[in-house]
Amino acid sequence: MCELHGALGESQPKVSRHLAQLRSCGLLTDRRQGQWVYYSLAPGLPGWVIEILGALGNAVGTTYPENADRSCPTDCAADATGQPGE
Repeated sequence: MCELHGALGESQPKVSRHLAQLRSCGLLTDRRQGQWVYYSLAPGLPGWVIEILGALGNAVGTTYPENADRSCPTDCAADATGQPGE
C-alpha cells in the first residue's frame, strides 16, 4: 500500500479504501506479519484477469511477478472495513 500511495500520489485513506474493496471482491489477499501487511493477487484468479492486470502493469511500466507480495506497515494498511490498520 505504501508503494501505491507514493506511486499514485493519492491519500493513504483513499488507497486503503480501494485495497479493502479489492480484497472484499476477491482480487487481493493479505497476510499480516508483525507490523507489516503483505498484499498479493488472490489465488485462483481466472487467466483473463491475470492478463488484464499484466497489460495494465505494462502500460504504466510496472510489472510484478504473479505471486509477489507487496508490504506496508500496518499503520498505513486498511482492515476489511477500509479503516487504517492497528
